Amino acid sequence: MKLNREAFFAYARRSPFGGRLTQSQVNGMNALLDYWEGDNDGDIRKCAYVLATAFHETAATMQPITERGQKSYFNKYEPGTSIGKTLGNTKAGDGYLFRGRGFVQITGRRNYTVFGKRLGINLVAEPDLALTLEYATRIIFDGMEDGVFTGKKLSQYFSDQTEDPVNARRIVNGTDKAGLIEDYYYAFLGALKAAVAKNPPTDVTPEEAAPDRPNLAKDATTIGAVIASGGAAATFLGDMIGKIDNPWALGALVAVVAGLGVVFWGRYSLAKSKGA
Repeated sequence: MKLNREAFFAYARRSPFGGRLTQSQVNGMNALLDYWEGDNDGDIRKCAYVLATAFHETAATMQPITERGQKSYFNKYEPGTSIGKTLGNTKAGDGYLFRGRGFVQITGRRNYTVFGKRLGINLVAEPDLALTLEYATRIIFDGMEDGVFTGKKLSQYFSDQTEDPVNARRIVNGTDKAGLIEDYYYAFLGALKAAVAKNPPTDVTPEEAAPDRPNLAKDATTIGAVIASGGAAATFLGDMIGKIDNPWALGALVAVVAGLGVVFWGRYSLAKSKGA
């Protein structure tokens, strides 16, 4: 089933993206839609729920992300802890090494082993492969269609007899934020209905379907992307600071970070003054 992408993006821009759409978000959704077009049973509700899940799990960036937190945060996943045992972590450092990655963040040595075998790659040796669009897309569809995440699968909640976007959250994470994701589901379902309509909607224009020019001042979802990536930056800086053993080096690092902040703010202010 081919989708009218122009109609889809025009409608998705309005909801759930609130009127703005970045190129990065478009790229992420295209990867998901490409995969669905290539292998589906024609039930767009399932695709809508996958998109809604990705929207929620990635803070609306629609790009694979890494679980946020400083390195010490992942000690709770270490071997010997109750969570670590559940995740199949067996070696010191597994908690951080196998932290969550992807559209739906797979976590733990066991999950990286399982999905690596399903994908035909060595995710245990190269866990960051789960952050690529190709593999993150395959993981979210495998996990949700085949019940790899929790044993629950899309077909249990979307069938000829059933449409249950609230309990479908159990496919990934119990009923956490189930009502919120239900709202996203209906927004994406509306966009997909427009995309499969026999006659293209009359209110769709190419301009509505095109990504906006980057504008940090106006783009809430871009800010979401910055926040989502902040954990990785914080972890990196934390690691750097932990390796510093004298005040002069620490001062130099602070100066570099401050300088980057000045450059960023200057570029932002210039763009804002020009109305970009």
